[in-house]
Amino acid sequence: MKTEDLRIAGRMGVDLATDLWRSVRFWGLIPVLVLFTLGAAWGLSDANVAGIDTSTPMDILYLTSALILLAGTLGIVVAGFDCISVPRTNGQLVMELAQPVPRWVLGLGRLIGVWITVALPTMLLCIGAILIVRLRTDGWVEMGDALVFLIATMLLLAWYTAIQLIASSLAKDGGSALALGIGTWVLFTTLWILVSLVVAGLFGLDPTDAGDARWLEISAIVDLFSPNGTYQLLLQSRLDGGGSIPIPAPYVWISAIAWTIVPVAVLFQRFRNLRP
Repeated sequence: MKTEDLRIAGRMGVDLATDLWRSVRFWGLIPVLVLFTLGAAWGLSDANVAGIDTSTPMDILYLTSALILLAGTLGIVVAGFDCISVPRTNGQLVMELAQPVPRWVLGLGRLIGVWITVALPTMLLCIGAILIVRLRTDGWVEMGDALVFLIATMLLLAWYTAIQLIASSLAKDGGSALALGIGTWVLFTTLWILVSLVVAGLFGLDPTDAGDARWLEISAIVDLFSPNGTYQLLLQSRLDGGGSIPIPAPYVWISAIAWTIVPVAVLFQRFRNLRP
């Protein structure tokens, strides 16, 4: 890995992000990000919200993160679904692969570009959400909690970027790439709970018993194999002094490291074996 290769990947990423920022799809995404980030922080910081624990600023950010997850990850799908499949269709990919640069540099450039496109506005909106919580509750989020919140959110978007680009590399056209991206998003966002239920059934547990410590532990372990679950557990580890998750916190960080390395490694391998 050479410094010049990283510079090339960085320039490619910035160029791709600039193109995406000028697109209609990006400006269609911005209102969704604003509503699901700033709007959620404003609404959930209302002390009169019934049945929801908003006793600390981090509790509010944790609740807000569920909507940030939906909007941010969907934004990654919308921004990156055709970043490989369409250039493959129109012949642009042939010229890119013929360049005298390592193929992993091309993959890294696309990863940086799609990630920056959504991560930059999301980061700014997350900082705005922290300020809204301060205004509405008269209490600052602790520095450690704020850093974990921001870092975990940026990591989540990076995980989804790698997953989406892998899906795009497997597709033959933009339509199938979008279908694969949306399918993966739906799997981790809405269908993953079914995996937990199946595992609970195999162990003879009752998922309806919210007080069953064994069920909570099994559910958390299953969540480690989902980017969404890992993200939520990272934030949950900051609640109640870290005592609100049923598994050791190091397991969660190991899962986060694995989600950072494995999809990116798979993406680079896909680029090494990619055929126009």
